[in-house]
Amino acid sequence: MTEPAATANLRYTLTTTPEGLLPATADHARQGRLEITAGNPDSRSPATCRSITLTVPTDPSGAALTHYPERINTGYSGPGTWYIERNFADPGSAVFTFRPSNRRHEARFDGSAGLVLILDAIPLTTRSGDVELKISDETRSESGAYGFTSGEATVTVTISPAPAQQN
Repeated sequence: MTEPAATANLRYTLTTTPEGLLPATADHARQGRLEITAGNPDSRSPATCRSITLTVPTDPSGAALTHYPERINTGYSGPGTWYIERNFADPGSAVFTFRPSNRRHEARFDGSAGLVLILDAIPLTTRSGDVELKISDETRSESGAYGFTSGEATVTVTISPAPAQQN
């Protein structure tokens, strides 16, 4: 499910693997993979991006995707070369920042291929329900004369209840 905010210059869509994430149980650890595609659907108004930041909830007392963010594998698929910063300083969230690693540290989104941000081997929590991931991007529209601005969006990850065990 995607919920782009009006302030985001880029649009984001979420794909999970497996398609229906299930919570871990006392007897069975479960992992998931998130692919968040960042793109610009309007080829008439290209956007230049300096960074995309994903904030993943990890708070043990709240709706968390994982309690072990340091075990998450990160990557990307798409044009250009990007580097990924990982920050676990806040015990309530893990922050993953994707930055272009070209000379200008900028990437152009022009309506063609998008960038897929990958969080893989996520050790899922034992809770089911919706978990909101915050996304912020630092972009500017090439059609305007303004500098870079921060935009925000969210994607909602649904962890379905574990199926009842048959006896």
